[in-house]
Amino acid sequence: MGIKDIYTGNLINSIIKEIDNSPEKSGIASVILTGSLGRDEGTFHFDENNNIILDSDIEIALVYKKGCKEQAKILKNYLIETFKEEMNPMTISLSRVKNKHNFNYSILKPKYSSIFMYDLYNGSKTIWGEDLIIDKNVKYDKYEAKRVVANRIGELTYLKYIENANNNQIVQWEAKLLLAIGTAYCIINDKYNSKYRDQYNTIHSDSSNIKIVLGSNFIDDYTQAYMYLRMGSDTYDVQSERLHLYVENINKQFNTSEYKKPKINSVSRKLKHTISCIRKVKSLNPLNCEITIINNLIKYFIDKDNKVIEYSDYWKSIIY
Repeated sequence: MGIKDIYTGNLINSIIKEIDNSPEKSGIASVILTGSLGRDEGTFHFDENNNIILDSDIEIALVYKKGCKEQAKILKNYLIETFKEEMNPMTISLSRVKNKHNFNYSILKPKYSSIFMYDLYNGSKTIWGEDLIIDKNVKYDKYEAKRVVANRIGELTYLKYIENANNNQIVQWEAKLLLAIGTAYCIINDKYNSKYRDQYNTIHSDSSNIKIVLGSNFIDDYTQAYMYLRMGSDTYDVQSERLHLYVENINKQFNTSEYKKPKINSVSRKLKHTISCIRKVKSLNPLNCEITIINNLIKYFIDKDNKVIEYSDYWKSIIY
């Protein structure tokens, strides 16, 4: 067992111990480790004293029983305050996990899932309580490919032009956009897997088609982004200019009816977006503002149009 595995194992045991000792545990049905640690893809580095440092945040889902959301919130805040690592807990209802609902307050069991819910069942692990993610048979909505790319554009643009992030942060989010384009390719071609390592392998095994669809330099640039973000490489010098071309090329794959609108939604979520749009953005149709924002983030990024900044602000205030 390597030092990374020992660190991760000790960390998980510490989380379990804190939950076992918490008075709020009676309201929790299950605790699920998600994100990179749930996929066994956590990233680390060693400091100048050769101490191992976790770079990934710790994403865990606190699955609360009916009527126990407040207990889950208290436990969430306690875990954030207790651990020195970047703890990122989320609260999610037991009924949502059992019924595979994509959003809170849904009623009917959906035919398709979001990538988040797909990853919950296929790229996560239960570390405490009842194992609710045994059934891996979840079919994702292909529109999620478009949403993944648009979300990364929104995040990158907002950080770069509105928050005025430093160069290291901008480079990191440019690399994340590259990985998102690879993820979108996998979703479109029914080859998506929650683990980035498997996506990486898919991209390389499809190299001939990738060069035709996304461009001759994509695999080399994607590999740099993967090594930089997932494997701790110090080298990343992909030209920002090429990102616009890759987004343009993946966007050509979205020109079918399958990518015009999502197959997954909920009344409560749509209502939330509608209300936010009416309050904050008078120029958008509040009934389809999410689709408009996603489409325009991609369009204006490709065109190198400054309107992408405006839509990243809409994305942050309405969708995020």
